[in-house]
Amino acid sequence: MKSHSGARTKILELIHDGLPFDGEIAKFLQDGFDTKQGVDYGDGPWFVDRATAESYLARAAAFLAEARRVCV
Repeated sequence: MKSHSGARTKILELIHDGLPFDGEIAKFLQDGFDTKQGVDYGDGPWFVDRATAESYLARAAAFLAEARRVCV
């Protein structure tokens, strides 16, 4: 898989096919990518406040914990 969208599509496909992965946690992939794209390539300066950054870090940690749970 060479793209973020390809990986995201595959994970969602696996969830649809029965992978016991929390879909709300998987949604982080899209939300995080959209934010990253906006910060990196969006028009004008983007500011991410501390609360937002901490929220994304917590969601990333939850995603990794869910991935570990499913892969064990």
